[in-house]
Amino acid sequence: MAVGSKMTLPNSGWLERLRRGDLGAQGWAALGGLAAFLFFLINIQHPRSLFFDEIYYVPAARHVLALSSPLNEEHPPLAKFIIALGMRILGDNHFGWRVPSALFGGITLFASVMFAWELYRSARIAVLTGVLLVAGHLLFIQSRIAMLDIFMAAFLMLALWQVAAAVRAERQAWQRLAWAGVMLGLAIGCKWTAAPYGVVIGLGFFIWRAAMLGKRAWNPKTLLLDRRAGPVRGVSLLEAGLLLGLLPALAYLACYIPMSFFAENAVPPSEYLSYQVEMARRQAGYMAEHTYSSQWWQWIIDERPIWYLYEEAEGAIRGVVLLGNPIIMWGGLAAMVISVIIGKRQRNWALFVPTGLWLVGVDIWAVLPKKVTFYHHYLIPSFFLTIALAAAIDYLWLRDRKYAAPALLLIAILAVFVDFYPIIAALPLGGPQAFNHWMWLDSWR
Repeated sequence: MAVGSKMTLPNSGWLERLRRGDLGAQGWAALGGLAAFLFFLINIQHPRSLFFDEIYYVPAARHVLALSSPLNEEHPPLAKFIIALGMRILGDNHFGWRVPSALFGGITLFASVMFAWELYRSARIAVLTGVLLVAGHLLFIQSRIAMLDIFMAAFLMLALWQVAAAVRAERQAWQRLAWAGVMLGLAIGCKWTAAPYGVVIGLGFFIWRAAMLGKRAWNPKTLLLDRRAGPVRGVSLLEAGLLLGLLPALAYLACYIPMSFFAENAVPPSEYLSYQVEMARRQAGYMAEHTYSSQWWQWIIDERPIWYLYEEAEGAIRGVVLLGNPIIMWGGLAAMVISVIIGKRQRNWALFVPTGLWLVGVDIWAVLPKKVTFYHHYLIPSFFLTIALAAAIDYLWLRDRKYAAPALLLIAILAVFVDFYPIIAALPLGGPQAFNHWMWLDSWR
């Protein structure tokens, strides 16, 4: 280095952009995800013992660490491997169990904000999406418990972001679809409930491409190989099938590689496909009725939550109730209808997307022959409802600089979140009957 020259930090360009506030949408979304991760960590150690479904997934992660034998075999393995990695790094304790969930909760927020950005290219909608997701309770709670759902959610929202970005991209869209395919495969590798979204993405691409080609779509060669039509220009239908069909399947199967090394009941590559049949059999098997089981229509109206915890822990009564912020959950239903109406009037396809994805997420549970279901299955649909609410707020009021109504709505949403915070964050409560303060409906008890 020459005498008198100034030392330049390796990341000085990024730091300078941060100082100027010129990070771009992705940079700001990443900062939002980091802030969410740090927020989710606050008091994450309570309770110090396993609670709710942690009693299944943490022992399964322990078996992964010991490479002894697989547990909880009705679900794919990737999320359990991630929990095990957290335990390897942070120890077999409340931090090791739950910090990975908090990290992936931050990633989920980042990906959801970026998905909203790519849909609408609106900073207001993106910011509203992030704020409403945290204040909506479900993301917050699932990011603080060692369950599988938040890992599936993170990978799925990353996949949807990349698909939306590919539609917007002017070049190298195939790279976006490739990343989407990998993320989709990893999401399914956490929970099978991500799979229907992959089917919808593929069908959507096919229908859109056929509609854009018009009569030329009747020519199989044109339909399969044309790269000039939407929804993603520069990618043929055949290539999209490989990127969004074959690639997710390969990524999904790769999740099973560590299972080949278990001491007992190992799953070698030659048995991957037959193992899927066994998993399906276990999924369809008998499951006893549960006090907090509920049906899909009850999730929609925020009627039947799950009490993850309500007992004495660390010298105090603590509770965690999985219940969506009622202002968001009820207001979001109207917002989805409004967004579709506005989308039809303005011929804006992006306004249809959250409602369409919400319908997919709800219909999964409406048609599945699974007798016992729970409110945490509404996690992903609630994200799309939240994005629709953010978009409706923007299109109804903010674009016309009408701030009074959205300000009052946001104040009400945040007030509910602050009020419910002790009962969703396992803080010390006033006593065994303290829960009555939050019981707006008898069905919440």
